[in-house]
Amino acid sequence: MLAADILTPSQIEANERSKRFRANIAKRAAEISPEAQLRALSVERPTRPFEPLPPIPNSAIAEAVDIVFPDWVNDIIKIRYAVAKEWGVSRIDLVSARRTRNVTVPRQVGMFLCRKLTRRSLPEIGRGFGNRDHTTVHHAVHVIERAIARDEQFRARVYALAESLGGSLDGQS
Repeated sequence: MLAADILTPSQIEANERSKRFRANIAKRAAEISPEAQLRALSVERPTRPFEPLPPIPNSAIAEAVDIVFPDWVNDIIKIRYAVAKEWGVSRIDLVSARRTRNVTVPRQVGMFLCRKLTRRSLPEIGRGFGNRDHTTVHHAVHVIERAIARDEQFRARVYALAESLGGSLDGQS
């Protein structure tokens, strides 16, 4: 199921109306003579140009990720929420395409924690952070490992966050 497969209640209602309309047309067509049916089919009908759908907002994509992959994403969601709260960014920013430093560092920390605290693969972690490639997750893990080795305050913050999530990074880096 993709985010585009999720229908709003008004879209579902319109779909049902369309089905009823087509069934009514078929019923009435069966009641008229074959000559009248041919005449009705020969009438040119105006065609409407294709109207593109509006773009899907990031919040809908974030919710779709949570719905589509429920079997493995729960621990990733938990880490995303904790990282967003700790760094003061929205959880939508963590899955968005934004590449500003105030978003990329928390996103990389989230990927690092997912890699160290869960048994999820790099592609699974990437999907949990906005459908990113596994190489992006691999790079994020190495960036955070280097930052932890350089900055003791940053290391303490990441380790405290890992402990608050019920995991331990001791012996890993």
